[in-house]
Amino acid sequence: MQKPHLRRFSPRTWTLGLAAMLVALGLGACGMRTDTQGNMVDPELLKQVKPGALTKEQVQTLLGTPSSVSTFDQTTWYYIGKQTQKIAFLDPSVLDQKVVAVEFDKKGVVKAIHQYGEADGKDVDIVSRTTPTRGKSIGVFDQLWQAFIDQIGTGNGMDASARDPFMKH
Repeated sequence: MQKPHLRRFSPRTWTLGLAAMLVALGLGACGMRTDTQGNMVDPELLKQVKPGALTKEQVQTLLGTPSSVSTFDQTTWYYIGKQTQKIAFLDPSVLDQKVVAVEFDKKGVVKAIHQYGEADGKDVDIVSRTTPTRGKSIGVFDQLWQAFIDQIGTGNGMDASARDPFMKH
């Protein structure tokens, strides 16, 4: 007599068990993931930054190091951040996107604060044309001829370009 705990499983039981495990793994892989890129400024901290009240050092202590600084005069600091949400293998969707520009006067005191969101962004068309370069475009025959001329060498004291009929002298 066979003991109950040593019974063999039927193929149907194995199939159902395997299907349940695959469904559980599949659902576990479909979790949502939220990512933050850059420096998302806390709105409560940003309320504390008032024009005419804080210096650069105080703003940096409050908001952190800026993502970028204006190139030429360094009087504008940019805090750039984006939050995205991704479900499994799908493309991420943007939850929030913000640029905070803090402008300083010549003394290093906050002059103005500007906030830009996703709606303020503009799509830029990519140009597919290439920039022309100087020189001539040569074909396959020209390349073969140049290789032949280069192989002959400079036995008679002339350089290879002097014997090239396609090269302007």
